[in-house]
Amino acid sequence: MISRKNLVVSFFLLFVFFGATGFNRGRDPSKANCLDCHDDMKVALRKKYVHYPFEAGQCDACHNADTFGFVEEGTTRCTVCHRDFAAETGENIVHAPVKEDCLTCHNPHASDYPKMLADRVPALCFTCHESMPVEKRPLSVHAPFEEGECLTCHNPHISPNRALLLDKSRNLCSKCHDVADAAFNKTHINLLKADSECASCHRGHFSPNRKLIIENAHPPFAEGMCDSCHVISETPGEIKLEAVGAQLCTPCHADIETSLKSKFAHLPAGENCLNCHGPHATTNPSLLIETGASLCARCHGESIKPAEGDHLHPPFSDGKCTECHNPHGSDNQGILANAEKDTCLKCHQPIAKLLETNHPHTAAQQGCVACHKPHMAKDKALLKEEGEALCFRCHESRQKQINRFVHYPYREGNCSVCHMPHSGAGDANLTMESARLCALCHPKGHKEFPHPTGVKASSTFEVPPNNKLNFTRESEVGCTTCHTPHSGDIVFLLRAGVIGGELCYECHIR
Repeated sequence: MISRKNLVVSFFLLFVFFGATGFNRGRDPSKANCLDCHDDMKVALRKKYVHYPFEAGQCDACHNADTFGFVEEGTTRCTVCHRDFAAETGENIVHAPVKEDCLTCHNPHASDYPKMLADRVPALCFTCHESMPVEKRPLSVHAPFEEGECLTCHNPHISPNRALLLDKSRNLCSKCHDVADAAFNKTHINLLKADSECASCHRGHFSPNRKLIIENAHPPFAEGMCDSCHVISETPGEIKLEAVGAQLCTPCHADIETSLKSKFAHLPAGENCLNCHGPHATTNPSLLIETGASLCARCHGESIKPAEGDHLHPPFSDGKCTECHNPHGSDNQGILANAEKDTCLKCHQPIAKLLETNHPHTAAQQGCVACHKPHMAKDKALLKEEGEALCFRCHESRQKQINRFVHYPYREGNCSVCHMPHSGAGDANLTMESARLCALCHPKGHKEFPHPTGVKASSTFEVPPNNKLNFTRESEVGCTTCHTPHSGDIVFLLRAGVIGGELCYECHIR
């Protein structure tokens, strides 16, 4: 039982709670102030920058007064008012937070930083982007970056230029660097043209090299030996090379010249090294203009584009084309770095061991692409076709052996029930010795007529020549001596009839 005293105290506490928080039933919700409950938000009103709807008490501009959720989700919540950002479309590059949620960078109520930013720049930028290395200061650092002035070069929301730059890199750089100055051009050995891209040689933030030169720099370029490749001119912007195409590079890269003279040369490499490499500096290894499959797709785009549901060869899906191919040239078809079989067995070691220890499938000996696709296929094992259709690509004669009586696995196209695809027992690449293999499905064998198996003819046994079973003194008696393994016109798949002992007399003289 609740005592009268406790009951009175309980009613008193409820009265105080509802009275203090405005949750009494008689109060008009339209006259309620959000800050009556959200006391913590009163502090935000004293910050330097306050969001206008919040300051004016218009919480329902962003919040639903009934559900207490948002009126709109994601960036749409902001672009209802900030229409200038919603209107930016077309080919522009959009900063990821602008696509996803403005609150990644901005505080929705109030902030001590301009533009309602959640933190000051550059600390805010460095929450996602790489900051200055703290262990060791790079050799050269771009002044705006060091001073935290990210917005000197970048637009924080949208830009038609890469990396959200405010302008094309040359135009942007020329705001601080006088590209028309004679001394500036002399530093660049008069090789600058009107369309030269500063970012093709220089980093925008910092670099371990002098003058913000990109890390992976061509040694002659990094060492200022421009005349190794260029004919130095007194006329600004006039560019002449010591040679054209691959002939410019091969005097130093003799190993590449050897590859280009191979039986199968990579055409882009033979035409011009700049099809794949940057001449001065790039952010990629080997001065590549792009990495992995992205580079190869510039030419081989459609041919290496997976279809829906395709299974991909791991090196291909990982963009590691050079795991199998030589990018310059090779004596192997498909500019493979090694012979086809060696290329595959380098990774597929279990198959390599099978080919060494058992009787190898001729197709596997010749090359894996007889059965497999090298890049992608609908089949999980990258097979060109499934089941019997794959086998009949080579074993065409077997395809026509659909006679009166057909062995069940053969009829169903399950060649792998009896045969190994890479190597197996004997010439037929069986999964095991034939008598054991047949006994898996035919355990009774020949109990009523126990013919010996696994033996050869004795020295006194005379084998009839030219018998239908192709049996010789060196042959070992097995199931397939009398039975055909695929199909036939005689019951039990026998190779000859049994009436009158026809089958028996193929080996035994009457």
